[in-house]
Amino acid sequence: KMAEIPREPRVSILNNEPVADLDSLNLDDPNVVTAPEIICRQATINIGLIGHVAHGKSTVVKSMSGVTTQRFKSELQRNQTIKLGYANAKIYRRVNPTGDGPGNYRAFGSTSFLDAKGRVIEHAWNYKDGRRSKHVVRAGAGAADPSCNGGEWELIRHVSFVDCPGHEILMSTMLNGSSVMDGALLVIAANEHCPQPQTAEHLAAMEAEKIDRIVIVQNKVDLVEEIDALDQLFHIKEFVAGTVAEKSPVVPISAQLSCNIDVLAEYIARMPVPARNLAGPARMYILRSFSVNKPGQDVEHLIGGVVGGSLTQGVLRRGQRIEIRPGLWRDNGEGGFVCTPLVTVVDGLHAEMFDLEFAVPGGLIGVGTKIDPCLTRGDRLTGQVLGEVGSLPDIYEQLEVHYQIMERLPGAIEQHETVAKMHEELQSRNYFAHLSPHSSQPPKPATAKALFGEKLGEGEEILARHCHIILHTCIIHIIYIYIYIYIAAPRVDGMVHVMLHSPARGGPGAVRGGAGRGGGDPGEILSYYYIYIYIYYMYVYKYTRRPTSSRGRVSRRPTRSRR
Repeated sequence: KMAEIPREPRVSILNNEPVADLDSLNLDDPNVVTAPEIICRQATINIGLIGHVAHGKSTVVKSMSGVTTQRFKSELQRNQTIKLGYANAKIYRRVNPTGDGPGNYRAFGSTSFLDAKGRVIEHAWNYKDGRRSKHVVRAGAGAADPSCNGGEWELIRHVSFVDCPGHEILMSTMLNGSSVMDGALLVIAANEHCPQPQTAEHLAAMEAEKIDRIVIVQNKVDLVEEIDALDQLFHIKEFVAGTVAEKSPVVPISAQLSCNIDVLAEYIARMPVPARNLAGPARMYILRSFSVNKPGQDVEHLIGGVVGGSLTQGVLRRGQRIEIRPGLWRDNGEGGFVCTPLVTVVDGLHAEMFDLEFAVPGGLIGVGTKIDPCLTRGDRLTGQVLGEVGSLPDIYEQLEVHYQIMERLPGAIEQHETVAKMHEELQSRNYFAHLSPHSSQPPKPATAKALFGEKLGEGEEILARHCHIILHTCIIHIIYIYIYIYIAAPRVDGMVHVMLHSPARGGPGAVRGGAGRGGGDPGEILSYYYIYIYIYYMYVYKYTRRPTSSRGRVSRRPTRSRR
C-alpha cells in the first residue's frame, strides 16, 4: 500500500496579523483593498505572464511564489503550459532601508506572514516528520539569505499571477486570462531574436484590452554575453515603440537562478492597484470550474462544484445567494435555445491556502457552491458570469462585432501583400480553371477534384496546387534516364560488375572516363540523380500539410503518399 503524503493544512488565522472585519471596513473607500488586514489573506491585484512559448513565464512565477503552475498530467509530460496557471505571492519591503539599492524588496509565497519581530516567516512542510509543519525565517534576523538578514519588514502587496500559455494554438486561452488582468509581465528570452510571433500577438492583446501597466522581463540573461543582452535591449525598445509598453521598464533576470528577482518584485510593488467598487453588487468572471470529489466518493461526503475567477466589483460573502449566467441552455426545437441560470449559495471562499469569510475585488479566488459537481467539472462553466441574484445583465443570442486588423504584428502586412501577389501570379499563369470557348460564365478557381477527378484531403489539396512542379520534375526525370541509358551505360563494360562495386568508393569496379570515351562515370550520374530525388521529395514534404488525427493533434506518422 502506498504511503499517503500528508497535505499542508489550510491557514485560517496567522500569528500577529490583524483579522479583517467586514463591518469595520469602509466600503466606499476604493483604496480599502490595500489594507493590511485584507492583503494578508487575499491578493488584490492580478498580474499576467505573457510572451512567446518557452521564454520562461512559468519559471518566473515559480521563482517569485514557489508554486509550479503546471499541474495537469499533459502539462507535466510536455513541460508546457496548456491551461491558465495560477499562483499567489506576497511582496515585502524593508521598513528602514539603508540605501536605495536592490535588496529592499522580497517576494515569497502566499503562506508567508510577519511575526512580532517584523520577520518574514514561511510555512515549510516537513515530510519526514509526517504531520508537523515547521516555520522558516525568509527575511529579517536569522534569515539564511545574507542580503535580507536583518531589519524589520512590512507587507505591501499580495499578487495573483495568471500564467498564460505561449503556444500559437492556445491564443484563445491567453485572451480568456487577459480579461481579469490589471497588469502584465512581458517575458522575452535573451537568447532569441525579438520579437517572436507570440510576443507581438500578446502585446497586441494588451493594447486591445487597454492594459498599460506592463513590465518587460528580459529572461535567460545567464545564457548570453553582456554585449548580446545589450543588443537585444535595443531591439526590445525598437519593438515596443508606439505601443502601450513604450515607457515600460526592462528588467534583466535569470528566473532559473533567481537572479534579480528582488528588482522585479520592486517594480511589481510599484504598480498602482486599480480603484475598486466595493459598494456595488458582486460580480465575478469565471475562469475555471472543477470538481474536488475523488472517484468513488460517498454520497454523504460529496462536495459541491467549485468555480474560480476574480471579482470585478462588490464583496462576496459566505452564505450569500448567487446566480450564474447564462447557466444551462438547450435547443427549443425552433432554431433557438433556452437558457436556465443557476442559482445557488456560496458554501466557501478560498484563496490558495486561506479560508475567507468574504472576498474583495482583485486577486484570484475559488468559490465553493452547492451546484451538482457534474455541471462544473472540466471547465464547463468557463466564460460565464457570477453575481448577486437579479443584478447580472440580460442574456443575448446575437452580437454585432466590430474588428480591426492588427497591422503592428510582424509579418501581417507582408503576408497580406504576398498572398495578393501570389494570387495575381496564379491568374496570369492560368493556374485557375480554363474557360470553355463557348462559355460566358466567369472563371472559377480550379480545385483538386477538377484536376484529379476525385476528392482529396487537405494535405493533398496543397500538393495539387503544386502540380506544375510535379510535371516539370517528370520531364527532368525522363532526361536523366535517357542520359543514363543511351549515353553513359553503353560506354561501360561489365555493367553488373560496376553496380555491385560502387565506383564512388574506389572499388574494383571503379571506371573513370578515359580518352576516346567522352562519357562520364555512371556512378556519379546515379549519385546526382539520387540527390536530386531526395531534394525533390523533401520539397514536397515541406509544402504538404501534416495530417491531423481525429482529436485534432498533429500525427507523427507520415501518410501513405509521403512514404
